[in-house]
Amino acid sequence: MSFFPFIQPNKSTRIPVRPTSRGFMGQQVVQTRKQYDVYHIIRYSYDIISSRQYRILDNHFRSVNGGVTSFWVVDWGDPRPISAISGDRVTINNVQGFSANSGDGGNKILLWQNSGDYGNDCTILGQVLTDRKKAWTVNEWQSHRFMDSIGAESYVASNTVNTLTITGATPIAGAYDIYRNASNLVSNIDTGLRKLFLSASPGMAYTTPLEKFVLPVYECFYAQDSLGLEQLDDFNYEPNDNYGPYFSGTIEFIQSGTGT
Repeated sequence: MSFFPFIQPNKSTRIPVRPTSRGFMGQQVVQTRKQYDVYHIIRYSYDIISSRQYRILDNHFRSVNGGVTSFWVVDWGDPRPISAISGDRVTINNVQGFSANSGDGGNKILLWQNSGDYGNDCTILGQVLTDRKKAWTVNEWQSHRFMDSIGAESYVASNTVNTLTITGATPIAGAYDIYRNASNLVSNIDTGLRKLFLSASPGMAYTTPLEKFVLPVYECFYAQDSLGLEQLDDFNYEPNDNYGPYFSGTIEFIQSGTGT
């Protein structure tokens, strides 16, 4: 399974739908079991996205087979600021709603670093990307993720003032994004100390407040016939990968399993 592409929505909501009684139609259940299975949907709402972002989304859902293939969806509507990282232990402002039980709708989380960069044009030679408009600090993007013009992801091994050395598949020239995150599983929770115990160290150090967040991640399906994004009248005439009409709209994901 893969993550949903990190084209952050303007608004993200997770809401319960279709409560179904387990005892309905004469089905007998033990009193101690839950009375309801609560299904959830996650909605991503985009005010405006470029033609490049639309193509990345379209290519992703093209690979999803009518709700058969599940993938991970980040709940951007519920970020929790990180106040400490020590080995596999992450302290956040509020642990309510997180779970160490995969059966409760997902015990997967994402650590997101609120920094990064992007460009609308670059050249590629082997594994080295060059953007002559940049003036980066040497190695400031080391260990960050990299998304090329068609949405393929890899990692940044090192950087100079205007080049990135990429590990993994050779990227495509053009527009690109740089960001930092780490996904992991919650193995235990200390509610008193507000600590999440992860299955392994996230490999990210704590820095200044409000720079790193923990976000819930859920296993979801996509069962709609269309993306739910509409073409706008506005048009981007810049001669790069963003050339074309803008889009807006809402995409809905159906959560696999139950949750509260």
